[in-house]
Amino acid sequence: NNIEKSKESQNPMTQSYPFAKLEVKSVHDVTVSLIPPNKELKLNKNQTEHLVQLLKKVTSYKKVPSEELTGQIINCKIKTNKEAIIVQIINPIITIDGNSYKVSDDECEEINKYLNGLIS
Repeated sequence: NNIEKSKESQNPMTQSYPFAKLEVKSVHDVTVSLIPPNKELKLNKNQTEHLVQLLKKVTSYKKVPSEELTGQIINCKIKTNKEAIIVQIINPIITIDGNSYKVSDDECEEINKYLNGLIS
């Protein structure tokens, strides 16, 4: 499984890095949709590499219940050699294959800016 949690014991809050083991070489297709503006794009190799590097930095702090959030929705379908990973980002929550986590606002914002820049 390319999505594996690793923990840091120095921090009093439990941290995990859900994309720590995601490797660019195993990703062969990424489709992203942004709502609004209701646009979809398929990432090329360089864009995929950059997105994977951003995802690898994502720090999750705790699992949270799925709830109604407002703001832009970013949906990513990442196809690897072994699986398809469905990721939804609504800052500051990231949902991975149906499980939602509180994550760093800065990391979410960095992904948001990068992907929005690709469609403008």
